[in-house]
Amino acid sequence: MALGFPNESRHYDEAMHAIRFWGHDGSMLPVGRATRVWVQGGKLKMLAVMADQRLKAFDKVPTLKERKIDLSIGTWRGLAVHKATPAEISTVLRTTARKGAEEPLLREQLDKLNLGFAYLDAEAFGQAMQRDHDYFKQLVQKLGIKV
Repeated sequence: MALGFPNESRHYDEAMHAIRFWGHDGSMLPVGRATRVWVQGGKLKMLAVMADQRLKAFDKVPTLKERKIDLSIGTWRGLAVHKATPAEISTVLRTTARKGAEEPLLREQLDKLNLGFAYLDAEAFGQAMQRDHDYFKQLVQKLGIKV
């Protein structure tokens, strides 16, 4: 992906999947199992998390909002079927997904990986996707990023 910035001091480093700034060696890393090891081992210092609330595993690391940066971005995943899927099949799949989301083992594994959890039904998930779409559209315009 090629990203263009109006300020030449910034560029997108495709190999690092990070925005680089002249004079700074900053990177964004996902907060996974490896990150926890690096932070706890003193090899990496977390400056902030991009969530609305601090992470349980890194409770001393402030959020961006606590650092006066009005930004909170998370990652979501969803399940979808073709729009022509029969209603009875969609119902079975929705019910199964909801039951799976209620499994305590799923929550335990997500906690171990420092991944948050949320379950939304189809209508609420569609609204969340639209909200994120609108947010990123205005953010890209505001920052002058050309994709």
